[in-house]
Amino acid sequence: MAESKPPKIDYDALFKDFVTRRFQDFLDFAIPSLYMQVDWHQPPEFLEQELINALRGKYKQRGKRRHTDKLVKVSLLSGEINLVYIHVEFQHQPETDFAFRMFEYRMRIGMKYNTRYITPVAVFSGAPPALSALAYQEDLWGAITNYRFISIIAAHQDEAILIASQNSFALALLAAKYAYEAKEDEGRLFALKRKVLELSLKSGVDKDVIMETFIFVKEFMTLPEETERLLEQQLEETMGTTTLPPIKVSEGTKRFAERIYAAAHEGKLPSEMIEEERQRAEEELKQAEQELKRAQESARQLEAERQRAQEEAARQLEAEHQRAQEAARQLEAEHQRAQEEAARQLEAEHQRAQEAARQLEAEHQRAQEEAARQLEAERRRTEETIIRMSKQLAMPTAQIAMVLDVSVEVVEEVLLRQSGE
Repeated sequence: MAESKPPKIDYDALFKDFVTRRFQDFLDFAIPSLYMQVDWHQPPEFLEQELINALRGKYKQRGKRRHTDKLVKVSLLSGEINLVYIHVEFQHQPETDFAFRMFEYRMRIGMKYNTRYITPVAVFSGAPPALSALAYQEDLWGAITNYRFISIIAAHQDEAILIASQNSFALALLAAKYAYEAKEDEGRLFALKRKVLELSLKSGVDKDVIMETFIFVKEFMTLPEETERLLEQQLEETMGTTTLPPIKVSEGTKRFAERIYAAAHEGKLPSEMIEEERQRAEEELKQAEQELKRAQESARQLEAERQRAQEEAARQLEAEHQRAQEAARQLEAEHQRAQEEAARQLEAEHQRAQEAARQLEAEHQRAQEEAARQLEAERRRTEETIIRMSKQLAMPTAQIAMVLDVSVEVVEEVLLRQSGE
């Protein structure tokens, strides 16, 4: 494996963003009983920024401003409102007063929103915390406080349960568990990351979720750049194609994936390069049209000048006819040379304009042929992928159609045609 170090990642921010995007999966995994009571027809409302603003400058301790991680308001089927407070902790050694801080936030949230319906959850995505960090207990002269919150410790999760789950948050926890277990073993981390990425691609859930989970795992389980490229190559070979299979996703996810693709290809997608070529062809066509107009205008001016020269020459010839026949012959010869030169220049300009037009047409034709070749190559790659998945991976027709986002009829037609050959 390569010896270069992986890039630094903000693991807390990565997890918090994933929880925001996949909040339903998070709640289903963390608190199934609450998940069943939520009225999902009413979208959850994320309140953490509102609470930060409300507490800014008001609650401070040792010069540090307190802030929440995720605070979500959900409406229950009973009509009641419940707040879910989520804290994501990646530190290898959680703060010594972690449990007290969870208790303090619980009290502040309750005072802010005048409610006791608050469900706190702590997600430990890195090293397992000490037992003292999982509950806050205090006995002051007989006044006893015993506060316990829901704790999800990635390193303690059952691997088999996470793998069997169809929940995207379970796969995120599996990635965190593997990343912690293999943190000092790059070779093992490589194998485990490949395993989780393959699980995310084969999870069979909504394709938007597949894409978001795939991106999360790829970013969370960091590898050195050279090792990451090797992993990508192996994944592509496993799927039997040099590119990821087409996945129909939402516009937002599509734009995000396109930005990632563009960053790996000098900022340009094939569609963008074709569009640039089309724009260049249009610009060249406009320039050729402008050149033609200028040539036509020059010809008109030359013709007007020629007519004026003829009239002037005729007047001079008439005036000087009596003075010298030789002068008349010289004038006619000069006039003839001027006409021939003007005609040659006009013809040369016309030929250059025609050549520019021919070159523009050839460029346009080549661009069309290249686009057609790319489309044909993409069709052939899809057919080859279908054949490899059927023969080498022995995948059922319906599964192939789902992975490649094509109809079962298309898959059957390709396999039938291939068997006939």
